[in-house]
Amino acid sequence: MRTLPRLVKKWEEQGLAALETTKRADKGKHRIDAQWQKFIINTYKEGNKGSKRITLQ
Repeated sequence: MRTLPRLVKKWEEQGLAALETTKRADKGKHRIDAQWQKFIINTYKEGNKGSKRITLQ
């Protein structure tokens, strides 16, 4: 349980500013590469016919 001590320390150092929410630097960015994204979308649209093993190739 490390979160609570970390938050208390932050509160002691910054006061009310510690309660402000921060924005993520990666917000809205894709976390998978384009090839995998295309593969996933195509597999979803076409379905996994015959329950075949799924690979990127």
